[in-house]
Formats: sequence, C-alpha cells, structure tokens
Amino acid sequence: MGRNSNEYLSDQYSYDTETQELPGFPSEEYKNERYFASTSTEQTQTPLRRTSKSKQVLEAKAMSQESHTGKKASKQRSKTTKRVLNLLFYIFIVLIVLVTYLSSSQNKGYRSIGGYSVFSVLTGSMESQIPQGSLVLVKKVEDSKIKVGDVITFVIKAGDTKTHQVVGILDNYNNSGQRGYRTKGSENELADKEIVYAGNVIGVVEKHVPKLGTMFSYVRENMWLLVVVLISFFIASFSLKRFFSLKKGEKESNSFN
Repeated sequence: MGRNSNEYLSDQYSYDTETQELPGFPSEEYKNERYFASTSTEQTQTPLRRTSKSKQVLEAKAMSQESHTGKKASKQRSKTTKRVLNLLFYIFIVLIVLVTYLSSSQNKGYRSIGGYSVFSVLTGSMESQIPQGSLVLVKKVEDSKIKVGDVITFVIKAGDTKTHQVVGILDNYNNSGQRGYRTKGSENELADKEIVYAGNVIGVVEKHVPKLGTMFSYVRENMWLLVVVLISFFIASFSLKRFFSLKKGEKESNSFN
C-alpha cells in the first residue's frame, strides 16, 4: 500500500526524542562551540594587533629619542673639544711669554721665578749631554747640595752665562769663605781656566729640551715679532668667532621662517 504524505514527512524529518535534534543539521552544542571559538579568536587577535601597533609607536619614539640624544652628545663633545683646544692654546701662549721673560737678560744676567730660570745653550761644549740650541731649566739650590758630576749654569760676566759640568769642588776657595767649582765642558779636553765662585752659580740643570733654545733666542731678540703675532692671532680669532656666530644666527632664523 502506498504511504501517505504525513508518514513520509514524519520519516524524513524524524528526530531523536532524547536530543530533540533533526538528523543532518548541526546540533545546538556544536553551534555553541563554534560561536565561542570564533569569539575567542577575535578577542585574542584584537589585543595582538593593538600590542603590535603600540610596540611600533614605542620603537619609533625610542629611535627618535636616541637620535636626539646622539645629536646632543655630539654637540657636547664638539664644545668640549673646542674648550680643550682653546685652553691648550692659551697655556702654550702663557708658556711662550713666561719662558721669553725668564730667558730675557737683565743687569744681573738672568730672571728667576720660584727659583727656576731658563737659558739657551749656544755652543756645543756639552753636546753629548745637552745639544747645542737646547733650552735648559735651571733650579736654584744650596751650595752644599752641589756635587761633582752636576751640570750647573753660572755667570761669567754681566749678561753672559755658561752651562758646564762640575769636575771639582774647592772649599773656602782663595780664603773667600765661599766654595769654588772647577767646571768642564763634556766635549772639551781641558777644564775651564776660571774657578767658579759659589756666588756666581745660578743653579743646577734639571731638564733640557733640544732645539727649543734656538727658537726662544730668536724670539727674545725679536720681541716685537712675538707681540705682532699674538695681537694678530687674537684679532683673527675674535673675527672668526664673530663671523661663525652670525652665520649660525642666520641659519636659525631661516629655519624658523
């Protein structure tokens, strides 16, 4: 017998009485699982995207700060270098003036500051120890501390000095109540004829600088040249600083415009 339409529909869309779900259709449990899974994925991805963007912004800020810090440090180093160079130059100028003053002659033959004097060695009589043209730094010491082997600078006549080595000491020389020193140039075969009285000794050589004495001898004889050079330098230095300062001001004003 043929089946009626109600029976056919009942068979086609029959469902489980326990689960009350139609066969062939997704269950409510499956739908719920898919919904919560998709929701969870969206909630997870959204913070990740936000975190990624925030990280990029922070990295950009950090790079900008590093660049700014680097430029600031570079400017600071440049300023420090300029200050050091200026300081070294001024120290050099002061030394030139000081040494020129000390090496300039006066009535008693030399000048002294704090017991120190400087002299130029003009001959080669001490070449093996102090080359000709050297600048010597001489320190005033007590007569009793001068010993054989020391190199001393002494006055031979007004305005003239000599630097030789002590080869002998004579106490109470010629009943003068002073020590007498026999001296000799290291390159000379014989000792000096004249005995040096202790009162004529300027001091003992502490240091020497080769060839520097020749330069200072020239400067001492041409003091006007040193004055001209120093004045010219200070004028040029001031003019250059003023020029670069104006240029910097023009650039800053153009950048604001």
